[in-house]
Amino acid sequence: MRIKLLPLLFLVGCGPYRHLRNDYITLSESPCVDGTILNIDQAGCEAFYWGANSDGRLLKIRCAYSKKENWWTQNSFYAILHDRQDLIHANWALYCEDRYVKMYAEESRRKLEDDN
Repeated sequence: MRIKLLPLLFLVGCGPYRHLRNDYITLSESPCVDGTILNIDQAGCEAFYWGANSDGRLLKIRCAYSKKENWWTQNSFYAILHDRQDLIHANWALYCEDRYVKMYAEESRRKLEDDN
């Protein structure tokens, strides 16, 4: 009985993602985070990755799969709460700040290797 319910759980879990793609609702109330997700999606990303560190003060967002190669689909993005600036790496560039987070971009390693 439990195994039959498993596909239903996957469909329910995907519901919010489908809603985001169609209506672009606000997820986090942070314009930088929501704008980054929207821009990555609009740039052609077909699968997202996001995850937080153990204390939840750093969020990484990136496109996991896209047929299109551009700045939004090739880079990784980091949202850091204002009180955790010690987490910033030297190769990250600040590109957005709101009242909740500072948002940084890190160029993909493939692009960095191609430039050398």
